[in-house]
Amino acid sequence: MKKFIIGVDGGNTKTDYLLYDTEGNFIDGVRSGTCSHEVPSVGGFDGSYNIMKLRIEELLNRNHLSMDDIVAVSYTHLPSP
Repeated sequence: MKKFIIGVDGGNTKTDYLLYDTEGNFIDGVRSGTCSHEVPSVGGFDGSYNIMKLRIEELLNRNHLSMDDIVAVSYTHLPSP
């Protein structure tokens, strides 16, 4: 069974959720607003978690996958200069 990797690039204005297979092929991506816990409207760490969970579920659902298909997740947050 094929396995996948999710990469999350979070920032203070936008966040990209990217899905790759384990061979490094890009499969799909979702771009949304910030998930930064530093932005007051997000609601701290709990709000950040909820936003990321929803977007990752969206990415998985539209590709007919579950977390059982994911072998790794990488997250980076680059603050605004």
